[in-house]
Amino acid sequence: MTITQYQTNEIAITLPVTEFIDSTFNAIRFPSLEASLVISRGVMPEGTTVESIIDDQIQKLGAQVRDLHFSMRQSVKTGTGQTLPALEMQSRFTRGNDTVHQYQLAFVVHCG
Repeated sequence: MTITQYQTNEIAITLPVTEFIDSTFNAIRFPSLEASLVISRGVMPEGTTVESIIDDQIQKLGAQVRDLHFSMRQSVKTGTGQTLPALEMQSRFTRGNDTVHQYQLAFVVHCG
């Protein structure tokens, strides 16, 4: 199998206000694998944890799809040197006529 190193590039822009919420995402499609990789970013509301956010996502997803099955989340290490604490889980559900398999890796990055 041939692999490719992929790196997202950040930009510097001047915004007209000082208060904003970064909720950007990158979507990378792999047609030959019939798969996509979605990298999303958002602000964690005060008082939440990665666990509570995942629980909320599962609850919302369960109301939108059929036949939701998911694994228990596992604590793992990721990133360069495998030092960044993260949670991973897998799910399977039916959306319309399609069965969707999803792998989720969630972690917190503290910014300056």
